[in-house]
Amino acid sequence: SSPWDLVVCMECNKAFHNQCYGISMRTRNKLYPARCFLCLSLKQNPFYEVVETLVLPTRVSSRAKVESASTFKLSVQTQTEVNASRFGGAPKAGGVLSLIVRCFPLNLFEMVKPKPGQEHLQQQQKPPFYPTHCWPLESQLKVNGQLVTIKQRQVYFHGPIRKCKGQSEPVDIYNFCRAGLNRITLTHNDPDKHFVLLIQVVKSVSVEQLQQRVISSPDTPSAAQSLERIRQSFKACSIDSDGEDEAPMATVTRLSLRCPLGLTHIQTPARGKQCQHLQCFDLETFLRYNERGAAAGWKCGVCHAGLTVEGLQVDAFMRDILVELKERKEGAEGEELDSIQINDRGEWELFNSSKAAEGRANNRKRKAEEAAEA
Repeated sequence: SSPWDLVVCMECNKAFHNQCYGISMRTRNKLYPARCFLCLSLKQNPFYEVVETLVLPTRVSSRAKVESASTFKLSVQTQTEVNASRFGGAPKAGGVLSLIVRCFPLNLFEMVKPKPGQEHLQQQQKPPFYPTHCWPLESQLKVNGQLVTIKQRQVYFHGPIRKCKGQSEPVDIYNFCRAGLNRITLTHNDPDKHFVLLIQVVKSVSVEQLQQRVISSPDTPSAAQSLERIRQSFKACSIDSDGEDEAPMATVTRLSLRCPLGLTHIQTPARGKQCQHLQCFDLETFLRYNERGAAAGWKCGVCHAGLTVEGLQVDAFMRDILVELKERKEGAEGEELDSIQINDRGEWELFNSSKAAEGRANNRKRKAEEAAEA
């Protein structure tokens, strides 16, 4: 294939050159459906709803200390709507409007390369992929000649080798702009790396709105489907690998009622659609945990696999268990009920891990005393 072969975006049907989006784009398209950066930016951060794009994806110069400049026009109408959303008046329905600059790297394939031994899973699942916001190293952003402070990766040296750590986040430049023509420039010290830059008007989306979107999704499995998944997980551990004997190797599994992220009791149990584990995390805790770091991509709170808001689902069976526990008001005051045990038939019972640990400690103490007497 030629670097100048045309690739058609599967969402907007616009064509672009492979070379224009980086050489690694050709390799990436073997794993993921082709999407242009404009379409990718619409879903990259679910806490942003793109209202208008003022600067389309524009390549940043790969040469160090070379200024990349773009101009854009901020209309009086857009300025009025942003002011209204921030300071009252007649705000646009929804959240606060911002004027943000976003920057995405072109080496997309390297950022989502599957781990060794998991290439076949990557090929089978083909999960939705969205780029990670990332500024070039040692970036300097100016709007209308004014220097804008941006959150970017920090550079440090390990001997003669330059390394970086931390995350990058988009920056709101509305306070540096005026109605009419504006000029933005970006310089960096990250040679031979390729990036694209966009300027968009976005509307903030709250955690409550995202949570309701996931809960009300028509793709949410029913309690019966969730129960069948639990049963199938036991059959997957069958002793006989030829499938003739479906007797499960494991007869019981233990699930925590506490979110692995916040260590608080789970209110809305959720997990990724592609996750293989049964353990859930609390949906609201997960969303709040990722609210500030959404630009860097989401990770499952249990298996750390990549997630998107479309890839989240509520476990209806686990939700029914939590509702039943709340109605029964199980446990006296001071008693910690933080786990349940589920068998291969889908039957469950409460499990108190702190009492179990105390029992094991008492058993060890009793055995030590018996050994000392003997």
